[in-house]
Amino acid sequence: MQQTMTSEELLEPEGKFPDVEFTGSRRPLFRLILKNSLLTIFTVGIYRFWAKTWVRQYYWGNVRVYGDPLEYTGRPIELLVGFLIVLAILLPMGGIYSGLELMAEGAPSTIHETLNASYYVVLYMLVQVAFYRMWRFRLTRTTWRGIRFGMDGSAWTYLGLSIMWGLVTVATIGIAFPWMRAKLIEYRMNQSRFGNTAFSFHMPVQDLWGLFVPWLVTYLVYFGALIYLAFFYWSDLQVIWELGMGSGNPEDLTADMARGYLAFFILFLLFPVFLVWYRTRELQFSINGIRIENQRFHSEIRPPFILWRIVLTLFSCGIVIIAVSIAFSVIMALGINFDGVLADDPKKMIKQLIPLFVVYSIGLAFLFLVAIPILTHLLFRFPAVKHICETLYAPDQSVFEEIIQSTQDDPSYGEGLADAFDVGAI
Repeated sequence: MQQTMTSEELLEPEGKFPDVEFTGSRRPLFRLILKNSLLTIFTVGIYRFWAKTWVRQYYWGNVRVYGDPLEYTGRPIELLVGFLIVLAILLPMGGIYSGLELMAEGAPSTIHETLNASYYVVLYMLVQVAFYRMWRFRLTRTTWRGIRFGMDGSAWTYLGLSIMWGLVTVATIGIAFPWMRAKLIEYRMNQSRFGNTAFSFHMPVQDLWGLFVPWLVTYLVYFGALIYLAFFYWSDLQVIWELGMGSGNPEDLTADMARGYLAFFILFLLFPVFLVWYRTRELQFSINGIRIENQRFHSEIRPPFILWRIVLTLFSCGIVIIAVSIAFSVIMALGINFDGVLADDPKKMIKQLIPLFVVYSIGLAFLFLVAIPILTHLLFRFPAVKHICETLYAPDQSVFEEIIQSTQDDPSYGEGLADAFDVGAI
């Protein structure tokens, strides 16, 4: 006899959705990146704003929280307008700097150093503002269950915090870096909201120390090695440099010198490993510090997974770069002439070099605008986003039931500074 299911049993599967999951597949992503890359090349870069929008829609739409997808509502024209506005500001600024450099020609070196330092300080300030505006724009263009995320606060307040903690970090020779990162993340999260409900951020002292230890290891391994090298092997640097350039005498290289620089080279190769470890832990602790209605998010992201994906991506990109370089070298050797030498006549030489230049340009465009973006997305970004989602646990669904749409105004355009400085992924 067939039994009828109760209303509770019919609704039971709805509660079995994972907290967060990523439902995308690589095939549509590959087609999307390939199309975006080709159109970006054909439009001389103008299509990049459309490409970025479609990629975000793909990633956002495949992230599901309790079975419901996120939605990216930003439009390409908003990115383009923001970029053009910022470009109209940055170009005159660069012109003014170049003009001052020209006027200061022949002046004491302190004038040039002050001018350069001022220019880079301004760039640092603009990058910090760019980060804040980038986060605000992306949040205001993200919705879930029809409710929009948002961000309040001020980019100038964020800039003030960045400057203050930047000075503290410089004064402590970089040791205070995790505290600076934690304070900037705290400000951004405390200004973020979902609908009419604000997020909050709290990183306990034990978590902050858990964030500090990976940074301290990274710091000591790399900068400690630099200091050691500067004190004990600085006078031998010229010998190493000349040997590397092929103009030195191998007999000048002592065993002690070779061991010292070999140790430094090994530590230099290990530095990215520790850095990825730190940045992954930073992301984990940042997620664990987020609260909404006094309920927390929780992440169990694994640094070895992220590290392995980065290594695989770099290795694959390296193979592609080598393959394209070899192919270009073969084409160049065959394209000069059958004797393997350039023609003596300048006009004939130009006729020989023009097609090679075209092939070279096509090769570079394919390499950096097609092959590497595809490999980066398929081998790193796709699995990284999937892993982050699979190891992320959200607050109970009941927290979100009473949240309604916010009436706050959103920026009409965005990310111009971020695009101009090329900061922020996706």
